[in-house]
Amino acid sequence: MKTNKLLLVLLVISLALNLTLVGFLVGQRIYQHGFAVTANPIHHMPRWALSLELERRRALLPMLRQQRQDARTQMRAIRKAHKAIQQAVAAEDFDQAELATSLIELRARLGDSQRTSHDDFVNFVSALTAKERQDLAQQLRRPKGPRHHPPDEKPKEQWRQPPSWHEPQHRDEEPPAPQ
Repeated sequence: MKTNKLLLVLLVISLALNLTLVGFLVGQRIYQHGFAVTANPIHHMPRWALSLELERRRALLPMLRQQRQDARTQMRAIRKAHKAIQQAVAAEDFDQAELATSLIELRARLGDSQRTSHDDFVNFVSALTAKERQDLAQQLRRPKGPRHHPPDEKPKEQWRQPPSWHEPQHRDEEPPAPQ
């Protein structure tokens, strides 16, 4: 009976140690690479790279991957600058000079990020063929989000109403017949 209890205790301890080790390793991997480690990297490209053929995207993937890694590093620096501002604002003994210095640091990090982003975009466009650049130019003309109207122009009434097929149905009604 004592042997069974001892084996059971050893089994529980072994299981706990194994689960702790696996959890630690998974946590380290997520910390280093993010959650999308196993995801297809083709789907994590900037929207302007998605207009390319799959083979071209694959060919440009190393450059885009490096650009994304650099952007992550810059985002960490920007977050650090934001945190310094929050700490300066929340400080018990408010120091105006410290806040000003933190804001200057944030502006510098944002400027660095924008310059790098522009340089990366120039490098990307430089790697494209003339046809790919023309397609990219067309894609950049299209609005990304909802349409905006000048302040004095109201949107057309038809855009305010949901389409007729979007009307909610009650459960006891029959669905409309296909046309």
